Amino acid sequence: MILRLSTLLFVFLLLVPSASRPARGEAPTRCNDARQGGEERASSPRGKRVRFSAASIVGGERFLPLAEGIAALGGRIVQEPLSGRIIVAFGADRLALAPESRYLVRLCDGSVTQMDAVPFYEGGRLLVPASFFTGILARRLALPIEIEITGAVPAEGRVPPPPTRPAPQGPATSIPSASPLTIVLDAGHGGEDAGAVGTNGLLEKDLVLALVFKLKAELERIGGIEVVLTRRDDTFLPLPARTRIANRADGTLFLSIHANASVNRKASGFETYILATRTSDRESERLAEQENAGTTLGETGYATLSDLERILADLSQEERSISSTLLAEEIEKAASVFLPSRGARRLPGIRQAPFYVLVGARMPAALIEVGYLSHPQEAKRLASPAYQERIVRAIAQGVRRYLTRRYRFPTTR
Repeated sequence: MILRLSTLLFVFLLLVPSASRPARGEAPTRCNDARQGGEERASSPRGKRVRFSAASIVGGERFLPLAEGIAALGGRIVQEPLSGRIIVAFGADRLALAPESRYLVRLCDGSVTQMDAVPFYEGGRLLVPASFFTGILARRLALPIEIEITGAVPAEGRVPPPPTRPAPQGPATSIPSASPLTIVLDAGHGGEDAGAVGTNGLLEKDLVLALVFKLKAELERIGGIEVVLTRRDDTFLPLPARTRIANRADGTLFLSIHANASVNRKASGFETYILATRTSDRESERLAEQENAGTTLGETGYATLSDLERILADLSQEERSISSTLLAEEIEKAASVFLPSRGARRLPGIRQAPFYVLVGARMPAALIEVGYLSHPQEAKRLASPAYQERIVRAIAQGVRRYLTRRYRFPTTR
């Protein structure tokens, strides 16, 4: 959630057959299909012992070869040739992961799971933390998994080499300088919809409008980027209209900027959300209800939540779910550097919820809550131009790192 989804990448994703994707016309993947073809294995009370020929230990964490474990469990692996992403499939249930990212995306519903450590390549093999097998896959397969190492295990403290990715098997997705990327910035609320109100009287609609203008200038200074704003003044804009603007602009990325509020006056911190049919926690559910207020799912073009689940099973939406996760991850990383005093309240990692403003976006998208206006000290910080500049730099750095990570993105600085 890109080179306007470069023509080459777009055609490749839609037209080249892949064992990792369902054919057009098939019923959307259901999220309870992980055990298809494996009922006998899943029902075994003894579980499954998986043997590995080698392991690496880094920071007290065991890393194991992904391919060995998946083969032993009866799954399959497909590597996307252009992006380097890995698809792990068990029956109809598929998980997407990318080297150098600790996040997994479940393609049937866009839900995100965080691994205990970042996978890396060593000797041409992708190594993942052992808890990927004993925790994540064990839950997916309803199968207790035990690990056995048949080869020598190196001593504690071994440091993995710099992460590398196998050479792409197709043309590189470099971005011509003559074709700037279009990033669409959406200032939440507006007009009669003030959004959250700070303890100091600061209105969310005014704060986020000021932030998107500053972020626009910061992104354009990077070079090779054109920025489109969904609103430029204190105007009310329905949620579906915001993504229509992004789609008409053929946006590369869509970022909806908001400020949070809670009855818990201690709640504080910067948060990054992506679209999913399931919420990551009760707080995410509350926030989605708050941000979706005044708009029905039908106004977005989808009558029910099951319709939303169907779009998340679409080929192009799978690509956007993975890209949105990587985008949110880079923004989170940058925020941890630029905003070190974000408060202890915020849970680590990307969060997810069915935000209607993200539903119609045909590009990677994220919703950012820059802080809590209901927290007295944070509301004071959010009103500060200096702190606003730190927020802007964090988001811009995250966007730039995402573009650099996914593409050969030329910048002027």
